[in-house]
Amino acid sequence: MLPDFGELGAGGGFAIPLTEERGITLPQLGAMLAFFEEHICGGEQGVLSRKGEKLEYNTVNLYDIVEHIVKPATQKKKCSYVEFVASGPQLPKWFVSHFWGQKTLEFVRCLLQHSNDRALGDDAAYWICAFAAIQWAANDAPDWIAPDWVNMYASNQWCDPEASPFQRAMRLAEGTVSIIDSYASYFERVWCCYEIWSTLRLAAAAANLQSESPADGEKDGYKLDIYTCVSEDHAVGLTDGLAQVDKKRAKHWWTTNKYHREKDFPIELARSALSLKLELGQASQEADRIHILNSIVGASDLDAPPPKQHVRYNQLNNTLRGRFAAALWRRGLEGGQLMQEYGHALASSGLVNLAISFDSCDKFDDLAARALAAGLAPSIRELDLDFNGCGRLSDDGVEALAVALPPCMRQLKLDLSGCKFSDCALKALAHSLSKKGLAVESTAAGSEDAWSLVEDAWELVPLLRTHSADKTYEPNYEIARSESGTMEELSLIFASCGHLAEDGMIAVIQALPQTLKKLVLNFYGCVVFGDSLLEALSAALPSTLLYFELRVARCPDVTDSGVQAVVKMLPQGLQHLVLDFRFCINLSDSTATVLAESLPLFLKHLETDFVSCSGTTGITEEVLQKVVAKRGGMKFIFWGKDDFAVNM
Repeated sequence: MLPDFGELGAGGGFAIPLTEERGITLPQLGAMLAFFEEHICGGEQGVLSRKGEKLEYNTVNLYDIVEHIVKPATQKKKCSYVEFVASGPQLPKWFVSHFWGQKTLEFVRCLLQHSNDRALGDDAAYWICAFAAIQWAANDAPDWIAPDWVNMYASNQWCDPEASPFQRAMRLAEGTVSIIDSYASYFERVWCCYEIWSTLRLAAAAANLQSESPADGEKDGYKLDIYTCVSEDHAVGLTDGLAQVDKKRAKHWWTTNKYHREKDFPIELARSALSLKLELGQASQEADRIHILNSIVGASDLDAPPPKQHVRYNQLNNTLRGRFAAALWRRGLEGGQLMQEYGHALASSGLVNLAISFDSCDKFDDLAARALAAGLAPSIRELDLDFNGCGRLSDDGVEALAVALPPCMRQLKLDLSGCKFSDCALKALAHSLSKKGLAVESTAAGSEDAWSLVEDAWELVPLLRTHSADKTYEPNYEIARSESGTMEELSLIFASCGHLAEDGMIAVIQALPQTLKKLVLNFYGCVVFGDSLLEALSAALPSTLLYFELRVARCPDVTDSGVQAVVKMLPQGLQHLVLDFRFCINLSDSTATVLAESLPLFLKHLETDFVSCSGTTGITEEVLQKVVAKRGGMKFIFWGKDDFAVNM
């Protein structure tokens, strides 16, 4: 006797005509699992699985859930499960790619962790095909007949937004979360491979849209997160960029927070991912496999034998391998892995963004730096490398990294705090930075697959949720293949590098790209740096700057002369200014006077720190406060000489 499913649909249900708007929330999933445990697994008579085994709550998979919950609950209305439990349309926040044979508890645990990491909230909906699709045939056949997913999903009608609810659901979402089972069967399923392929193309399309018109985008690109369970009660994920949970402390720590959150991801999964060939994925029906592979390569005949090799297979494999290599690079290094394999995967990945924290990693030395340098893909546009406290990193390693910096970067953050390098390494870095203003074309090995992915994705731009309907976007292949060295953001952190001399750092300053919109320089504790460095900086400040942060705390040789030289040359278009002079004992009130007279016209945010500057008085704050008051609307943060000394 079937249980009463009415309590699951207590709200009466709601007809949702558009399949892509049938996302399911985690509370709805939780209620379904609780019902399953109590009424299906906990019944007096045992219920058998598809394999003829007694169903156990801890081992059931999605096939069992569909057979014993979704089908009977929706039989009367012939609707999807989401329509059975919803009270209105539930647009997906994230699209879920997964293997139906995975344990459902693992699957849900991963989604719970993902929701927590991304701070989504209970009302955020995930699009899951089993619950969004109507699991009944049109002819009311007594036995369940799976929908024709190939015609629905792999139709190869990329530019028709009505072609596929799967594709349309992806375009409504912020990204795809791939749930990997503990046996990595996910990577053997061609449907999962197809969903990853679709995700990568959408991500490339979103990147094209942002580069063409950044103001049009409401989302921070289309993302691919990868989650798995490491135990019954613990899941871990590799997120595409930072997750909200990573941003708990000051921004300086965010990349390190991400590393510590992700470090439990099973290294065995990463190792297997480095040799993936997703074109070898299998399907329950051979016709599905053929249609999907032909759809990936863009074949006009979906029934033709698919090619065994194709550039789009390479795009898919290389990008996914690269993501695993980047996310688990430090784990591999600390675990004694052969980093050359990681480097090869990363170099051919076509990745656009790369952020790795080696904060206080005692395994990171010059040999490790050279392996990482060999893996810096030419496609990288945003690079964030944190070597804070890597005491075994010296000139050889820094020089190798400097030489290998990708040619077309728009953002670079390099933290070398506490590392043991010399002026030789600084001059190598200066030489690399000096080339960022030159026109370059990426022709490095392994980059062609990445470029074709970017080019192919232009046709998807009009289908994105953030696309402006009244605007036409033309493929701009020249921008994709040739950059004019437009580095826009640069952060160089040399805190506690008291052994460095000024000459090498002056060379770095003189090489600053003149296209910068954001510049962060942190020389905290570089005790030999003084006015000569600041005078060089005053002559090298880019006129394009909108954000400028200068930290010379605990640099005792810095005086009024050097600071005033810098503030007199502040660009007039500057909007955000941070100046950290803590423990600069040779500064006086005159510096505040010159700063007040030199504040750029459009400045919106001013933050100054004069903690323990013994040569200053209360006049410093008064002078600055007066000019801020006259401006009106400017945010002003001030720390005086007697205030508590805060950390960097």
